Amino acid sequence: MFLQLILLTTLAAANVIGAESDGKVSIGYPRITPEPVWVIGTYGKKDKPELTTTTSGGICGGGSPCIVISFSKQDIICQNILHSKAFTVNVPSQDFVDETDYLGMSRNRNLNPFKIAGLTPVKSKLVKAPYIKEFPLNIECKLVDAVDINDFTIFVGSVAGIKANKDIVFRGKIKMRNLDTFFLSPSEKKYYGLGSRAGRKSRAGGKYKNDK
Repeated sequence: MFLQLILLTTLAAANVIGAESDGKVSIGYPRITPEPVWVIGTYGKKDKPELTTTTSGGICGGGSPCIVISFSKQDIICQNILHSKAFTVNVPSQDFVDETDYLGMSRNRNLNPFKIAGLTPVKSKLVKAPYIKEFPLNIECKLVDAVDINDFTIFVGSVAGIKANKDIVFRGKIKMRNLDTFFLSPSEKKYYGLGSRAGRKSRAGGKYKNDK
């Protein structure tokens, strides 16, 4: 099981531990960047829709697609997921940076996050969890495993369904440029959007294919 996060973050000189002979530096910051920014939907007590933003998530599994997310054991969302055996992953566009950031700040469960953020909960027909109508991409997940590591619980959810706005789908596939999502640079505490296309999978490396 692994998170699909690939680049180590660049830190200020104060956080650099030591220089290597190859020109790289060893850093002491354990976060990895970029981090995906997702809003997780669950049902709380009396089936109250709950939302929480996370940047601790990624893809895991092989043939059967799964999503992995993690939260502090003390976070009420852990209780929600364990009780309902489900959650949704809602991927925001850059139009919803403010709302997404707020949902990561708010921990007052007496409030209605949907109402405050001006978002609409939709009851999933596939899993016991709500998804966000306004967000362009929604992934419905059934809980298949939960693992405690230190003070956190890692949840693995099997993808039961994926819903997407029509304007981000072309020939049955998600167009990243139209999705217009964003990522977090944890060391800078800043959100960044997608850049330009870097290449095509299974084509960009084609020039090395016949090398012996």
